[in-house]
Amino acid sequence: MAALALAACQQHAPAPAAPEGTPGVSVTNARVILPAVRGNPAAIYFDLAYTGTGQAVLEAVDLAGAAKTEMHDTVSAGGAAHMDTLPSAVIDRTAAVHFAPGGKHVMAFDLDPSSSAGGKSELTLVFKGGDKVTVAAALEAPGSAPTMAPMAGMSESPKP
Repeated sequence: MAALALAACQQHAPAPAAPEGTPGVSVTNARVILPAVRGNPAAIYFDLAYTGTGQAVLEAVDLAGAAKTEMHDTVSAGGAAHMDTLPSAVIDRTAAVHFAPGGKHVMAFDLDPSSSAGGKSELTLVFKGGDKVTVAAALEAPGSAPTMAPMAGMSESPKP
C-alpha cells in the first residue's frame, strides 16, 4: 500500500547544470535522517528564509548519493494525516519555510549504501528559473528527528 502511495508522488531526477546561487535565499539546519531499514527512503529537513524582493519558488531538492527525491507536505484532514505531493514551495520575506517532521519534507530514495550517520552530503535546492543553492547536510541516525503519527496508507513498520 505504501509503495502505491509513493509511486503516485512527483519524482525528481538529479538537477541539470544551472547557475549556482539564488540571491536572498538562506538554507539552515539541513539534515538527512537515514532510514532505519536499508532500502527505505531517508527524510530531508531544512529551513529556508528569503530576503529578496518578490518570491523565490523552490521546485526541486537533490541529494548527492540518492537516486531520486520527492517533495511532500503532510496534510491533516478529518483527524487523519496523509502525504500530498508538493510540486513547489513559495518563499517570500514575510515568513521562513520549514521542512520538518509532520509538515513539508523531502524523501530521498536509493541512498548510496556508504552513507552513514556523522557524515555529510551535498544538498542542492533548485529554484524556478534554474538557480540553485547547495549546502552540506548532516547525515543523522534514524530516530534523531521527532516522530509523527502514521499517515493514511502508510504503515508504522516496514513491509519485507
